[in-house]
Amino acid sequence: MHPNRAARPITTVVIILGLVSSTLMVTGCEFLGPAAVRAGRTDYNAAMKTTDVEQLLLNIVRLRYNDKPYFLTIASVSATAEAGVTFGGNEKETGVEGALSYYELPTIVYIPLTGEDFVRQLLTPIDLNT
Repeated sequence: MHPNRAARPITTVVIILGLVSSTLMVTGCEFLGPAAVRAGRTDYNAAMKTTDVEQLLLNIVRLRYNDKPYFLTIASVSATAEAGVTFGGNEKETGVEGALSYYELPTIVYIPLTGEDFVRQLLTPIDLNT
């Protein structure tokens, strides 16, 4: 038997997997962006609202115990989403390995609420109906 004959099926499988994964990655980029926005926007919005309420309650407690209130506001939220496909094979072995990955790397910038913004938030009456 020719020494390269056993390697050809593995090489062919690796090439086919490479073509399929490349096609999926190219078409997947079209859907990754909108899907990431749909999934992430609502989650970030809910988390920001919840933490705003928690921060307000914390500062009410601080005021009750004559402690100085301190507010942080979110200046910006930025998230990078990345998806990947890796695969490989070894001509000496008969198997092919593969992996899918997805990463979301958020960057959140907080700034202290000071000056006019701080006074406005502190002195604005709280509507009891909300």
